[in-house]
Amino acid sequence: MNVFLKFIGRIIVTLAVVVAAVFVGRGLWGHYMDEPWTRDARLRADVVGLAPDVSGLVSEVLVRDNQAVKKGDILLRVDRARFSIALAQSEAALEGSKAALDQAHRERERQERLGEAASLQQKEQAHTAEQQAEAAFRQATANRDVASINLERSEIKATVNGTVSNLSLRPGDYVSAGTAKIALIDTDSLRVEGYFEETKLQRIHPGDKVSIHLMGQAKSLGGHVASIATGIARVRGPC
Repeated sequence: MNVFLKFIGRIIVTLAVVVAAVFVGRGLWGHYMDEPWTRDARLRADVVGLAPDVSGLVSEVLVRDNQAVKKGDILLRVDRARFSIALAQSEAALEGSKAALDQAHRERERQERLGEAASLQQKEQAHTAEQQAEAAFRQATANRDVASINLERSEIKATVNGTVSNLSLRPGDYVSAGTAKIALIDTDSLRVEGYFEETKLQRIHPGDKVSIHLMGQAKSLGGHVASIATGIARVRGPC
């Protein structure tokens, strides 16, 4: 009798283990299929290269490598003194051209008031001189505007919120217009790019909530599906 009971007990335990294994396996399969997951993912961010719009010597570096900055923060200044002097010179030239224009305008009006007492040639000369003075004034205005823009752009500012990366500039270094010298990691663009098998994509939709587990961190992060790429070009990794 005891032997029979033991036999029945072993059968019951075995069946219980099998049933439990089936339920666990089915649950894991359902989790795998209904809640797609992948280990093939990367943490990404946009890297913004900042280039000066003017050439010259670096006069000030106001940040350090790996420093967090906000959009609009001044990162460095390029030959600020020289561009300030250039603006002052252009403003002085503009004042001179304005005075010359006023003088030419008064002379043209004086010639017209003389009527027949002034020769046609004198009137034409006065009119031509006024036109030339107007052209010189417009040119001086444009020069002043360019000098003002150059002075403004001698300060390189952060275009995004981010972190300064690979900064090697020092005061006295020469920089050329259009050549990127500072890299910013755009922290507002931080995202996780995951690669999934095609069979899982039908269960993934923009807006779906996701749980992100970073290597080396026990705490998970929350997020949502921002978009699904229609095509990728990369070596397929493990899923």
